[in-house]
Amino acid sequence: MMWKPIVGFVGVLFFFFLLMRTRKHWGKAVEWLSIFWFRIAFSFVLLFALHYLLGFAGLFVPINFFSSLLVALLGIPGVASVLAISIYYNFF
Repeated sequence: MMWKPIVGFVGVLFFFFLLMRTRKHWGKAVEWLSIFWFRIAFSFVLLFALHYLLGFAGLFVPINFFSSLLVALLGIPGVASVLAISIYYNFF
């Protein structure tokens, strides 16, 4: 069973290096990936703070990879949509 993640990782790594055949795009790709991972990490922190603060009001804000990805990609509209889904889930 351990071979599936290894094969998947090697496949993703091969695809990444296939896309980055020239050296001039390497810096841009690494910069984009670092910004993207920072946004995901910050969205986890933001969702945790919302979960903690809104927990006193009885609201449950989910902290998972998909909600964090939504917040990282959309920004403030992502936070608003996660909060709207949370309010709908908790009250209706």
